[in-house]
Order: sequence, then structure tokens, then C-alpha cells
Amino acid sequence: IRNAYSIYGNAWEAEINLAQGLLLEARGQYPKALDTYRRSETFRRASIQDVSKYEYPIPQDRVRNIANQTLLNSAHVLMKQGALSEAEVLARRALLESLSIYGKYHPLIPPFILGLAEIILEEGRVEEAESLTRAAFEIFQQIGVSDSEPQTIAVKAQLANILILQSKNEEALEL
Repeated sequence: IRNAYSIYGNAWEAEINLAQGLLLEARGQYPKALDTYRRSETFRRASIQDVSKYEYPIPQDRVRNIANQTLLNSAHVLMKQGALSEAEVLARRALLESLSIYGKYHPLIPPFILGLAEIILEEGRVEEAESLTRAAFEIFQQIGVSDSEPQTIAVKAQLANILILQSKNEEALEL
């Protein structure tokens, strides 16, 4: 077991902390959830150097993306605590790092864009949130995700809500 821990330990610790963070966030214990997400991200990034030693290695870029998803979780918790500027910084960092891995037209990118859009909307920057949400929708269209897929429907619903906030009801109905 010690031998396995020396190889997989960082990944295991990342998973445990992520699960704990999700539970703490669900219970509304945001400061503890934030600390736990940050630990998870740190362990996940440390595990990048370990994947080449795995019995069944996974791509390092995939591990980096999981770390970025955890960073977005931290941003979401900060938003819930009202630390919107700090949340936006983390969400932008997660998005930019994921864009550097996959490029714009990849199915893993829209959730990062939407996470940032949610924070921007919470800050009251409705037009920018609309633009970001439209960008996420456009990515799904460009990569061939059907309009009937759950993720596309969710983006359309988020866009419709943003349009309604701007009294663009007719445009919202067309979605």
C-alpha cells in the first residue's frame, strides 16, 4: 500500500478532498468547502507529475482540466460568499488554462464559460453574461452538439433567463 500511495497518493487525496468539498458546499459550509477545494486542486496539480507512473496512465492534460474544474468549484463557492471579484479571477484562470489545453472548440470548454458567465451575471454585468453564454452555445453548435442534448438545453435556458432580465422576451421565446 505504501508503494501504491507513493504513486497514486496525490490523486487519491485530490479525490477525497473534492468529495468532501462537494459535501461541505451542499451543506452551506462555504469557508470549509473553499479550503477543501483548494487542497483538492493542489493535490490534483501535484498528481500531474505522477501519471506517467500509473499502471494505466491518463493524459496529463486531462488531469490539468480536472484541477481547473476544481478551481471553478472554488470560484463558485466564493461567489456564494459574495467575493465576486475573487471568484471572477479564479473562473477566468480556470477558463484560460482549459482553453490553453483544448482550444475553443471542445466540449469541455462551455462549462468553464458558463461558470464565468454566472459570476459575471451575479456582478450585474448582464450584457457580458449574455455574450459569454452565447459563446458557449455557439461552441456547442460548432462542434455538432444537438439542440436536444441536455447541455445545450441548459445553455439555452440560461441564455433565455439572461434575455428576460434585459426585457428581451421575444428573443428569449425564440430559443
